[in-house]
Amino acid sequence: MLRPVFLSLTLCFATPLNAGELFDTWGNIAQCSRQPLIEGGSLLAAPFEISENWLKQRDLWCALTWFPTTNSATGSYTRVRALCGEDSQRGYWLSLVYARSNDQLTLIWDETLENGPLNRCRTS
Repeated sequence: MLRPVFLSLTLCFATPLNAGELFDTWGNIAQCSRQPLIEGGSLLAAPFEISENWLKQRDLWCALTWFPTTNSATGSYTRVRALCGEDSQRGYWLSLVYARSNDQLTLIWDETLENGPLNRCRTS
């Protein structure tokens, strides 16, 4: 009887099989080129860096717990639990919507804030 419970817990905390296509650096033109947020300013726009365990944007770090991915011919959808911050942590439900046709990613935080569509930042 313990085996099904263990299996379901393992699936809950495992990285989805196809989430690897999302592991990269994502942003708009200003973020990818790290342009100043305001003209003449020193604070630069920053892209989102997504890896198996972390989402990072400048000084913001979020530990990720992945849930199953839904895949189709046009893209994929997955949710993660993002625990962000260090001393004062805050949890978010983060939806990642990937459009395969144009290689764009949209991040939706707690169903209220949307970042995207974002492109892969190319390193030259």
